[in-house]
Amino acid sequence: MHSLYVLVLMTCIITILLFLVCSLVCFAEQSELIGSHQPIVALAGDDVILPCYLDPPINASSETVVWTRPGLDPKYIHVHQDGRLVYETQNPSYFYRTRLFEAELQNGNVSIKIFRVKISDAGKYFCILRSMLKEQSDCGEETQQILHL
Repeated sequence: MHSLYVLVLMTCIITILLFLVCSLVCFAEQSELIGSHQPIVALAGDDVILPCYLDPPINASSETVVWTRPGLDPKYIHVHQDGRLVYETQNPSYFYRTRLFEAELQNGNVSIKIFRVKISDAGKYFCILRSMLKEQSDCGEETQQILHL
């Protein structure tokens, strides 16, 4: 009798865990990255925020968030992985000038702040989320931002 009870309990627990995993995967696949529909305008020397967030919001704390700018070598202006900035891949012209709002990652906010913008910062920026839950996708989601100076 006891072993039957344990078997039923384990089956229920496994079913609940599978439901939670399926819910997370489905929820993540339904979210999309949203950015500004208008170009971001700033003056040289200003700090600027390039907005990017998940809608509906999901916790992005454990996600790899990548901000790139085409035409740069290396093209990465900010890579946030495993809870930290990956300096090794960052374009030197953005050293100490970018920051994600780490406390907001849990709310799906993956916006980036660029400090002391330069005229050379003008151009298109891409926000890319490489979701751990979407193993079948190599590129994840991306959205585009335009910065005018």
